[in-house]
Amino acid sequence: MKIFITGPPASGKTYNANALAKYYNIPKVEVKQLVDEVFRMAAIDEEAAGENALINDCRTKIDEIKAKMEEDINDKRAEMEEPEGGWEDIAIDTSEIRVPDELLYRVLKLKLNENDCRNRGYILDGFPRTYKDSQNIFLYKPIKYDENGDPIEDEEPELEDGEEPSFDGFEKDNTIFPSSCIVLTGGDEELISRVMEQSEE
Repeated sequence: MKIFITGPPASGKTYNANALAKYYNIPKVEVKQLVDEVFRMAAIDEEAAGENALINDCRTKIDEIKAKMEEDINDKRAEMEEPEGGWEDIAIDTSEIRVPDELLYRVLKLKLNENDCRNRGYILDGFPRTYKDSQNIFLYKPIKYDENGDPIEDEEPELEDGEEPSFDGFEKDNTIFPSSCIVLTGGDEELISRVMEQSEE
C-alpha cells in the first residue's frame, strides 16, 4: 500500500494522511521528517560519517549555507551604524535554514527504500510538491554494461545556473513509486471513509 496525498494548503493532507497511516498501520512520511533527518546527518562528524556520501554532503551543504548566511548578515551590518554595546553574536544555528531540495530528494529515496516502507508501504504527505520533485525522486537511470559485462559510467553533464537536468533515458523506479494518488481539493471531508470502504470491498 503506497499512497501519495497531494493538494493545496489547508486541504486536509496531513489529517487524511494520519488517518490512513493509522488505518493501514504503515509509515507516514512528510517534509519535516526529511528536514530533521538532513540536520541529524549534518551533525555527524566527519570521522563517524566515514565514506557515507549522503551524510558528508548534508554536513558540507548545511555548513556552506550557514557560512553564507553569516556572511550576508555581516555585509548588512557593515552598511549600518554599530549599536551601543556592539552587535549581538550571530546565532545561525537558531535561524531558519532552507534545506536544498536535492538533499530532500536523496533522504526521501533512502527512506522509501528502508525495510518498513518497502515491505509495508507508506503514506506520502504532500511531498513531492511538483512534477520536477517527482522526476528527481521516482526516476532512475539504469546501469548500462559493455560487451565484457562491466558497467559503463556516464559522465553527468555540468548544468548552467537555472538549467534543469535532463531525464532522457531514465525509468520509473517501481520499487518506491506510489500505487495510489489522492488529490484533495479542500472539500473532501468524506474522502477517508470512501477510501476505507472501497479497500474493504
